[in-house]
Amino acid sequence: MIIIILIIGILLGAFTGWGFLTIADRHSRALLVTTSTFGALGAVAANQLLSWGLTVWGISILPVLAGSIVLPLVSIYGFYFGKNYFKKLRAGN
Repeated sequence: MIIIILIIGILLGAFTGWGFLTIADRHSRALLVTTSTFGALGAVAANQLLSWGLTVWGISILPVLAGSIVLPLVSIYGFYFGKNYFKKLRAGN
């Protein structure tokens, strides 16, 4: 079951990152890897912590979908926050 959850998380995390990059008109392979990783982590964590909604093969579908979309969005925010912070730090402002 956990392999299926990881695959769902990786795919939805990558799709979330791709959607953000498309909307923001940016290109970053590092961000796609980051969102895929955090998508998998979010899906597994949500499935382990929450057990509500539709269940298929022991997988709580709604928490897995929410975790694999919300955590990559948080990682996107952190990615660009850190990037801008270090850019300002290098500039000396």
